[in-house]
Amino acid sequence: MSASSGHGTMSALRQQLDRYASGTVFRTKDLLQLGLAASRTALDIALKRLVDQKIITRVGRGLFCIPERHPLLGILPSKPEHLAQALALQNGGQLLGVRPDAANRLGLSTQVIARPVFYTTGRSVRRMLDNRTIELRHRSLRFMEADPLVLEVIEALRIVGRKTAEDDTVVAHLSRRLSSSQKTLLLQQAHFGTGWMQPIIRRIVSSTLNHSQG
Repeated sequence: MSASSGHGTMSALRQQLDRYASGTVFRTKDLLQLGLAASRTALDIALKRLVDQKIITRVGRGLFCIPERHPLLGILPSKPEHLAQALALQNGGQLLGVRPDAANRLGLSTQVIARPVFYTTGRSVRRMLDNRTIELRHRSLRFMEADPLVLEVIEALRIVGRKTAEDDTVVAHLSRRLSSSQKTLLLQQAHFGTGWMQPIIRRIVSSTLNHSQG
């Protein structure tokens, strides 16, 4: 590789990275697909130089980040959701808009998730990225069609289990928690839940209807 081609790669790379917001995690593959280098070797050399200059950070194999910087703390750790998004793409899937803390977020559990876990349409994987463990768990591709709120309710019901989910207290809690428009959406997309969830979802919605008609 000539000095001029190396300079061209670096210049093209810097211009592309300037378009990324702080905190963005990107793949080497993304840059190659943009045609920013004549070869993978040229790109790897340019990326290494930028890492050495602390312009970017390497967070994993084939993954880099535009670091967020704090005036006192310096370079901040990458956000788990950004790492998970890049890892999901790297594994040929997409990240779903729901996480295993759904029951906690909806007030049905006080369980604290010990490490970042995300759901993906790709294969399940666990990797150490930016000195933390990021875990992706496979979920069906059909869930990409569901609203994130619906997925959150369905996941929360799955987490607490059928016996707990059928309790009147849980049904009443979710009925109060969700707005009328959210319940309408939940009923429309109830088919994304398993069979035992269907009557529970109808109870959540009908409870609201009964209150509004009373």
